[in-house]
Amino acid sequence: MVDEGTRKTLSSIPLLTTKAGPRDKELWIQRLKEEYQSLIKYVQNNKAADNDWFRLESNKEGTKWFGKCWYIHDLLKYEFAVEFDIAVTYPMTAPEIALPELDGKTAKMYRGGKICLSDHFKPLWARNVPKFGIGHAMALGLGPWLAVEIPDLIAKGIFYLKRIIPIGNNFCHSLSSSQFKVDVTLESAFHVKEAFQNIKGEMGQKVTRTDFEWVYTEEPHASRRKIILEKYPQIKKLFGYDPNFKWVVTGMVLTQLMMLFVMKDRSWPIILLVAYCFGGVINHSLMLAIHEISHNLAFGHSRPMHNKIFGFFANLPVGIPISISFKKYHLEHHRYQGDEIRDTDIPTYLEAKLFCTTFGKFIWVILQPFFYAFRPLITYPKPPTTLELINAIIQIIFDVVVVYFFGGRVLAYLLLGSFMAMGLHPVAGHFISEHYMFKKGYETYSYYGPLNWITFNVGYHNEHHDFPAVPGSKLPEVKRIAPEFYDDLPQHDSWTAVLYDFVMDPDVGPYARIKRKARGLST
Repeated sequence: MVDEGTRKTLSSIPLLTTKAGPRDKELWIQRLKEEYQSLIKYVQNNKAADNDWFRLESNKEGTKWFGKCWYIHDLLKYEFAVEFDIAVTYPMTAPEIALPELDGKTAKMYRGGKICLSDHFKPLWARNVPKFGIGHAMALGLGPWLAVEIPDLIAKGIFYLKRIIPIGNNFCHSLSSSQFKVDVTLESAFHVKEAFQNIKGEMGQKVTRTDFEWVYTEEPHASRRKIILEKYPQIKKLFGYDPNFKWVVTGMVLTQLMMLFVMKDRSWPIILLVAYCFGGVINHSLMLAIHEISHNLAFGHSRPMHNKIFGFFANLPVGIPISISFKKYHLEHHRYQGDEIRDTDIPTYLEAKLFCTTFGKFIWVILQPFFYAFRPLITYPKPPTTLELINAIIQIIFDVVVVYFFGGRVLAYLLLGSFMAMGLHPVAGHFISEHYMFKKGYETYSYYGPLNWITFNVGYHNEHHDFPAVPGSKLPEVKRIAPEFYDDLPQHDSWTAVLYDFVMDPDVGPYARIKRKARGLST
């Protein structure tokens, strides 16, 4: 719903009639004419009402728009660059308006400075295609966003007022918005005074959260899976296993076996460098292969023992036995996502309290392999199974053989690679990007970048949780078939940026997880 003031504003913006996007050539030219006519009328109306607040222009093709917008608060004018692209699906898809200067300054914004619009905007836009245009997006989207967010950001001290520059001689007599200019500087994540603190002070900054985000709803993936399958039943054809998967994994294991010969008698600096840059990447990829295997995606659900045996093989270069134990806990992470007991992916209260500063989070990221491995044994212990013992025996025999024929340093190459690539390493960013709450209310995030090529598309994490029976190689097809279910969800563009933001952003930390009361237990 829109308020009466917004309704009045909208009624004065001319509606558009041509349903065309950038691919529609002559029709797009007609649409652009209508867009400009509508925008010009909207700006004229704003000026007449003494409410002028933006300027826009576009490139020759009308596909890229840029300009300035401003907001008056306490008689001060705050001005920002505004930009957005017109999607090929426009006008079915509304413009994603961005204020790049404000990127990372508020939770009501996606990465890149794209503003997070209200829940009412997109349904309203969808009901009014092709009548609504860029002017309506500004009035319904950016205008209300500025009115809510800018006063809040000012109150939090995100903007630092450097000076007020009077224009003309009437400054002392009348403070209308047209008679003075404000020079506003956007400060960095630590604000003005903290920019002059020493490293110790910065690294000691505490996180803002003091508890997890408790919710009382079901995890979102089961219900979304049902809705998507009702609309796109063809996704079921993607269920099964990837016949090429076993050959890819075999190639990675053989590569690491060949590296045993290469790394023999190397110096410790070379061992560490190669382990971090090469061996650790392969071992991390093998761990994600084990993730695929835990869902029976190597040989299918009809051959569970084949999957388990292949898991033993994929586990060898990792150096520690994880294949069977991982599956035992990981499947419950899917079924009981956010459960305070069964979801062992969530940090403990002890972790959250101990590692609550910038420096503490940095250490936590480095030590993440240990927390990931030992947390389930403490919070949700399960008796070892026969297959876990077999997994351990096979791994110990392999490690002993490596030490006997190649030396302890070569085994260190494998173990250190596994350890480092699970901590402060670009490929390890997925551990945090997947479920840590970077935007309030959202508990699963996807990443569609190039590191998916070496991680079996684990970045397609919303798609994976919605359809765990689909192999990683086919998850992009899920997104292609049902884009409207994924395109508008918050997503990450860089795992390295995720690590940086996790450590440096006081709003994110071990507490930034959505949590649910355990099923069947007293609350």
